[in-house]
Amino acid sequence: LMMGVIERKQRTLALIRSSDGTIHQVAVGNYAGQNYGRINSIQEDRVDLTEIIPDGAGGWIERPASIAMREGTQGNKP
Repeated sequence: LMMGVIERKQRTLALIRSSDGTIHQVAVGNYAGQNYGRINSIQEDRVDLTEIIPDGAGGWIERPASIAMREGTQGNKP
């Protein structure tokens, strides 16, 4: 769950809460999500990533995914 966006040293970071409640700072190029997707971009309301998932035939496919901002926090600074 995305909690917010911050700027640090001219770099945009997203604050992501994991299922155990831990808050992580992530940047473009990091991995996140259930299928360890690579973060492609960070927007004010979401983090866009590409996940690699099994295709059911012994191979893998890439699929786009996103982690959305938690309702009620958009526009607020964490």
